[in-house]
Order: sequence, then structure tokens, then C-alpha cells
Amino acid sequence: MDFNAFSHGQVHSKLWLCENIESHIPKNSNILILASWYNIMGMMLAIRKPNYYKKIIGIEQNEDSIKIANKICDAWMINNDQLIKHDRGSVHDLTYWDFDQYDAIINTSVEDISSTRWYHQVPKGKLLALQSNNLTPEKVSKYKDWVILNPNPDMETFKEKYHMDEILFEGELEFDYGDLKYSRYMLIGKK
Repeated sequence: MDFNAFSHGQVHSKLWLCENIESHIPKNSNILILASWYNIMGMMLAIRKPNYYKKIIGIEQNEDSIKIANKICDAWMINNDQLIKHDRGSVHDLTYWDFDQYDAIINTSVEDISSTRWYHQVPKGKLLALQSNNLTPEKVSKYKDWVILNPNPDMETFKEKYHMDEILFEGELEFDYGDLKYSRYMLIGKK
């Protein structure tokens, strides 16, 4: 298990997303979380608003991550074992997903996904919450397991790459860890 999933930046960024998307998601909604890793995002949504969501589905390509996500999230689903589920899949091939059954789609790691092809498969008008950062491969080269495949050097680049017809929220958080400083970007809106 990679405990970086619980690092300050990871948790703070996901709480920030929760605080800003919750008012846009109606009760009994179905949520799809792409590249969900251990699905800390889904767990946070469920903890913050118990009995609010109909289902939260995490999509992750790594089978070991799914096993850990199931263990983490199962602990929060007492009397509601259908709330959070995890499926194996790649964001590079989302053609088998029926996006129409989801009220919101969340992706907190677009910088880790090499292309924007997944984004173009999401139907127009769908509620999206996306996060990225201004880190580059050069800035993270000294960190062993940190790879930036899709850099977004500024908010404007991020907004151009992931165009939304209606932006409900856009913001930037600054993180300063001494030897590592970066900005986290977030867009919430309708594609």
C-alpha cells in the first residue's frame, strides 16, 4: 500500500473538492470516480454526507489498488454495502461505460493520465470535477514514484484542455513543502 494516498496534499485536495461539489450534486445521485486509486475520494464523499448518494463507483486499472480500496471503503459502509463499489478499467478505454447513468464524474489526477481521450468520451452537459497541478516531469524527477504524464503549467492550459461550457467553480490551492512547491487546480462544471 502506498501511504502517499493519505498525504497532506492528497487529503486536502479531496476535501477541497468535496466542499465545492456537494452543493451541485442532487440527493440519490450516482457518482463515477475515474482513476480512483484507493478511492479515498469516494470514502470522503460518503463520510461527509451519509445516506445522500445512491452509489459511488471507482474505476481503477490496478487490481491491487482495487483490493485496498475495497478494504478501506468497506469499513464505512455499515448497513449499506451497495454504496461504494470498484471496477477494474482503464480511463484510456471508457467505451464500455454508460456515462448517462452517472450524475457526476470526478477525476482528481488528470496529470497522471497521458492523454485527454477519456475526457472526449464524456457526454456534453455532464457534471465534472477535475483536478490537476502545475508540476512538470522535471520538477518531480527526484521523487522516485512520481510521474507527470500530462502537465498543466497554468490554469489557462488546464481550462483549454478540459473545456467546460459552464464553469461552476474554478480555483487554485498553493502547497509549500519546502523543497516542493506547487499549485493544485480544480474545475467543476458542465462539459
